[in-house]
Amino acid sequence: MASQCGEEARRDGPQSRPGPRLDRLNAATYTPRVVKRGPLPTTTPCSLCAGEDLTFLYKQKDRNGHLIRLTVCNRCGLTQLNPRREDDAETDFYAADYNQIFQQHARSLNPSKVARRTEIAVGLLDAVDELVPLAGARVVDIGCGYGHLLGEARARGASVAGVEPDRRAAASARDAGFDVFAGSLQEFARQASRPFDVVTISHVVEHIGNPIPFLETAGGLLRPSGVVAVQVPNLEHYLAVGKHPDKAHSAHVAYHTEATLRGLFAVSGLSVASSGPAQSGRHVYAVGQPAAGPVPVTLPFEDPNRIRAAHVAAIRRLPILRARRQLERTRKVLRKTLKQANNAFKKNAVAVRNALRGQRSP
Repeated sequence: MASQCGEEARRDGPQSRPGPRLDRLNAATYTPRVVKRGPLPTTTPCSLCAGEDLTFLYKQKDRNGHLIRLTVCNRCGLTQLNPRREDDAETDFYAADYNQIFQQHARSLNPSKVARRTEIAVGLLDAVDELVPLAGARVVDIGCGYGHLLGEARARGASVAGVEPDRRAAASARDAGFDVFAGSLQEFARQASRPFDVVTISHVVEHIGNPIPFLETAGGLLRPSGVVAVQVPNLEHYLAVGKHPDKAHSAHVAYHTEATLRGLFAVSGLSVASSGPAQSGRHVYAVGQPAAGPVPVTLPFEDPNRIRAAHVAAIRRLPILRARRQLERTRKVLRKTLKQANNAFKKNAVAVRNALRGQRSP
């Protein structure tokens, strides 16, 4: 089957499809040597199911220079870093690495980046609005950053508040006119005096080492009819376009598909009302309510063999993708150099023409 999948890739060619068709992979037999089965030398149990049967996918230095090891849990199918940060390291992460990784990006926000963040917020709020009308609702955004989602929710008539562990980001959101608590979700929950209609958590859960108590705490902030809305990067998208090994980094400890996100809701006592991909599949969301009783849990949430095979296919495509990116960078440099040369030529031509005119004048 491995040779059969390889033959399909050669037949389709790099032009027709940028990554593997996940629905066509039979991963049970598509397991090249780059994937190592068996227990890792140093592991922590899976953050989703507490399983200890993990498959090592690869290790590399991420874009920030941190060495990471990516694994997939064979019990539930979640892709995750292992070892990973635990809750007692989260404060240190936000105090140090968070600023290094994200703040320099935030300071350079241009209109296109602001528009992209706004688009992400709009997509999640649209999903919420179908279940709980935002007009007049009390909304708290966990990990609100600089307040993009808060602004969109307020524009829809909601009363908004934010929780942000990074104090500089919290101060910036306050300067923009938002009520923001600077601290962790647990600290906020201890002092919250009134319940909320909506708790939004956009691009935060993938940073949390122990997400189950995190979501349980978020659910505890709700009125009986309230909802929790979570949005994370979509692993399926990055694998399908062959980019994931380049996108993995130490700030993201878990990489979800829709199935594993729904599974996270279930084990956190939340009943999913709606879920699906968003923003052309780049992200995946789920909206749910605290369940009246135990939520049925069926393992695995995601087929670990299929996910493992998709990782392998993405790794195999990396040299081609990196070569294409390098070619595009070279093209940009050449275009810039050519433009500069043309401008210099025109400038010199004007100078020569003016000099010749000056010589002809009596």
